[in-house]
Amino acid sequence: MDFNVGNYKSIFNTIPTPTYIWKVDNDDFKLIDCNKAAEIITEGKILDYLGLSLIDIYDEDSEVSKDLKKCFYEKINFSKEMLYKYKSTGKQKVLYTTYNFIPPNLVIVFTEDISKQKEAESLLKKTEGEKSIILESISEHIVYQDLNNRIIWTNKAAADSVGLTSDQLIGKKCHKIWNNRDDKCPGCPVISAVETCKPTMAEMTTPDGRVWLVKGFPVFDEKGNVIAAVEITNEITKIKQAEEKLKVSELQYRNTIDSMGDAIHVIDKDLRLILINPAIIRWLEVLGLQTDVIGKKLNEAFPFLPEKVLDEYKQVLDSGETLITDEETFIKGKTYCTESRKIPIISKGKINQIVTIVRDFGERKISEQKLKASEKKFRHLFDTSPYGIVLLDLKGDIIDCNTSTNRFLSKHTIDDLIGRNFREIWFIHEKNKNLISFFENIIERVINGEKIKNLEFPINRSLGGIIWVNSSISLTKLGDESLIQFILEDISDKKKAATELKESEKRYREAFNRSNFYKDLFAHDINNIFQNIQSSSELLSLLLDEMNITKGNNFVDIIKDQIIRGSTLISNVRKLSEIEEIESPLKKVELFGVLNEVKNYIIKSFQNRKINLEILSDEKQIFVNANEILPDVFENILINAIRYNQNSLIELMIRVSKDISDGKNFIRMEFIDNGIGIPNEMKEKVFQRGYNHRGIIKGLGLGLTLVKKVIGIYNGQIWVEDKVIGDYTQGSKFILLIPEVE
Repeated sequence: MDFNVGNYKSIFNTIPTPTYIWKVDNDDFKLIDCNKAAEIITEGKILDYLGLSLIDIYDEDSEVSKDLKKCFYEKINFSKEMLYKYKSTGKQKVLYTTYNFIPPNLVIVFTEDISKQKEAESLLKKTEGEKSIILESISEHIVYQDLNNRIIWTNKAAADSVGLTSDQLIGKKCHKIWNNRDDKCPGCPVISAVETCKPTMAEMTTPDGRVWLVKGFPVFDEKGNVIAAVEITNEITKIKQAEEKLKVSELQYRNTIDSMGDAIHVIDKDLRLILINPAIIRWLEVLGLQTDVIGKKLNEAFPFLPEKVLDEYKQVLDSGETLITDEETFIKGKTYCTESRKIPIISKGKINQIVTIVRDFGERKISEQKLKASEKKFRHLFDTSPYGIVLLDLKGDIIDCNTSTNRFLSKHTIDDLIGRNFREIWFIHEKNKNLISFFENIIERVINGEKIKNLEFPINRSLGGIIWVNSSISLTKLGDESLIQFILEDISDKKKAATELKESEKRYREAFNRSNFYKDLFAHDINNIFQNIQSSSELLSLLLDEMNITKGNNFVDIIKDQIIRGSTLISNVRKLSEIEEIESPLKKVELFGVLNEVKNYIIKSFQNRKINLEILSDEKQIFVNANEILPDVFENILINAIRYNQNSLIELMIRVSKDISDGKNFIRMEFIDNGIGIPNEMKEKVFQRGYNHRGIIKGLGLGLTLVKKVIGIYNGQIWVEDKVIGDYTQGSKFILLIPEVE
């Protein structure tokens, strides 16, 4: 509100009600502005009063003086009627005056001429016969109601507002017609006037969004009893909208100033501070100075300012021109470098205020000095960079190159490039011409803000041969000039290595495929051999039974056992190979279903051994993150427990529980047996390829190697302990941890 803000004046002048703005400065009320409506009603003479103090216009005991002070000091908004004689024209009017307090130091006064309305009210009281004249002569809505808010009569303006005639409105409820309500309107001034026996007014909003100033007047009979009420309504929607726009405009203006990083303050023509923004408050706090400076003169608020600065403000007040100065100010042992812009605010041809924007250039000065000091270092880095660096202007002319660019040239040097357009360079070698249109497109993309990275292309050299280049291209600033920067890397050796790598990968893939072929061929043929041996052993067993020879059956059992071990070895080798080659995706697997299937398989596979296998758990259902190889893990552990067990009764137990390790949920499985056990020095080696329980290197020791590999894929753990702590001969306990899933 202290300044013209954007289209503030045009908004202000659209208010149809004469409006005046008073500003309070050290208890001095000054008339600082008015709108066009005020100029019209005073025949333009109000402009002569702008800038004058309250005491210059009104007596201290005048009604206007008291009302202005009441609004400002009590910080309240109120409206009233008053008989007022204009000092500017000498005309006397009945005004409906509204006083609005605008923080921190403004009072806006709206004055509505209600002289005609008051005359109409007087005529209404005098005679019913003059009613029609009154009703037709004023634009306000006038409604005469009984004590139940039923309409007795209205003027034409009131009837026209709802598209009906006065006769059509008689007998209808006021609140139903104008607010579409079945009950009385909350805060209705007509109801209040009847209840208090005093005129009352209030602002009301109808469902269509319009705002009305509604006045209610009680009507008395000759005995002083209230018998009816008169409602006089005037639409003030535009006034309220203008007020709101004015407040929004002021808020936006203030927020803009407050959000700026530069220190901003405003002074009046007496060099007193009337506004400061948060940036200047922070600045004062850093300097250890008082921040409560509003109302103080510049030299009081900023005692460090030299006399020449005060003279500069006087120069701006006299000339009306903006003044920009650079200053170095010494405050408390430190020098501050600033740029100050002193901008006059001109209103109605007069300079009343000055806005000052202070920008701290201390850091910039230091940066400039550092930049100058490092310029030589930068040039050194530029020239010694292992990458070629080429700078072009936006037309494609080469501005500069570093010395590393020479490595990309054969017959020419960088001196031959500088000053020439890149199109000329590509024209030197016939095979490079196809790069011209390609780089024209690249440069256009870079100018439009795109950054090009890892752009690979070949360059045919003047003296023969090709060099491959990897380039990054971007827009850069050199001072105020925008340049295109090419960073070049010779990747000829990388290209050659990549080609050789592809050839090597091809040879490796062919060898890998051959290996897989031989592996599958070996597994297929060995399995066929084992199948033939298996068939022969079964025939031999039948023959021995027919010959009633029992001693030979032991050898048949040995043959069958070795066939099973050999088949298991082949299966494990194949699975281990597949695990190493392909990562099988993990999925949600229900654990007890897998364990029960494995249990049934084990019992069926070892029918010649007496086995007691139990699964113990308090849980009913558990899910883990695994894949289709999980059953093989359990089978390998259980088969080893049976194979290395010399007891007539093999006792096997699988105990399942939940565990937490490193904050993660795991399923703990303990495979407990009563076998021969594993010595401490062998507990780690049993998971290594080629070791069995006795520590002897054999070709059939892949079972637990496979198990550990699979558990690792599950992000789990496996280890072995003694069944009885300290006595490994009592049996083993294999412990698995596999992550649980919900």
